Amino acid sequence: MSASTINDPARRVVLGLQHSVAMFGATVLVPILVGLSPSVALFGAGVATLIFHLLTRGQVPIFLGSSFAFIAPTALVVKEFGPAAAGGGLMAAGLMYLLFSGLVKLLGTDRLLRVFPPVVTGPVIIVIGLGLSSVAVNQAKTNWWLALATLLAAIVASIYGRGLFRMLPILIGVVTGYAVSLLTGQVSREGLDAIFTCAWA
Repeated sequence: MSASTINDPARRVVLGLQHSVAMFGATVLVPILVGLSPSVALFGAGVATLIFHLLTRGQVPIFLGSSFAFIAPTALVVKEFGPAAAGGGLMAAGLMYLLFSGLVKLLGTDRLLRVFPPVVTGPVIIVIGLGLSSVAVNQAKTNWWLALATLLAAIVASIYGRGLFRMLPILIGVVTGYAVSLLTGQVSREGLDAIFTCAWA
């Protein structure tokens, strides 16, 4: 990402909008999949993000959301022992994060990369994604052509886009999917009209 893109307020707003779409979907989807409250997940993610920015003095533009790495064990614990036990497990995982972050701070990132090089972390991320592919298929099979149109728009933007458009595949995919749904009558115009007619003050 070029310096001009970062310093341009209009581009920052657009990039922030894409990040909001991506993080909201992920943060809400994970608790729904495991059987926990999305509201609690959003609140916890918001508080954690504010604490992170306070500690890093706003130097890292990041949002701390739900982790897809914990979907399988959390869903199993919720099913077998209930949400309270899952919450305790997640707090224990958070303490482990604090422990390892302290070790990284103490020992440095070079030693961490020796234990967890990209050749190790990359396949782990791929396995997590493949494990979630069944969820995407189950959601897409209710309307295959709409799902494919949305995916195609994101792929085209990512591969053939130029400049800012190449950095907005998620936002372009969402906008394209909604526009197609709106034009084909799959979503009601009432919600869209309410945005323009509601009182903003």
